Amino acid sequence: MDRIEIKKVTKDKKTLEDYFRLYSILKTVLPEYSRRIEKLEYLNSRNLSSHVLSLNGHVVGGYILHDEGDIAYLEFIALIESSQSKGLGKLLINNLMEEVSKLGFSEVRAETKSENLPIFKKLNFKEYFPGDEGFVSIYLNV
Repeated sequence: MDRIEIKKVTKDKKTLEDYFRLYSILKTVLPEYSRRIEKLEYLNSRNLSSHVLSLNGHVVGGYILHDEGDIAYLEFIALIESSQSKGLGKLLINNLMEEVSKLGFSEVRAETKSENLPIFKKLNFKEYFPGDEGFVSIYLNV
């Protein structure tokens, strides 16, 4: 049986290593966004919360969010290709929603590739703004 763990990234050495593994995944899966998180300062520059998902001890994905007022913004969410279509993305979203609810946010917003819209719609996200170049803005009331 696979061992699945989702943990929050903190400033300790181990989870910072996990953050950089997540960055490496994001760079591969979402190369158009990789420059936004290239430096460690990004982790400290906003009210960010980062979580990594490990499968059998290996980081295979995660998410990064920040807040503005009572709205949480999902900056990034990604899984390596070999871990997709196994329900792990849904686990990440469920973890995200638990955290957002616990922190008292009223809404989660994100921008995603248009091809991922059906996945987010299954999780009750709604489209609120068509984006540029194959992207769409989505939201979910908490």
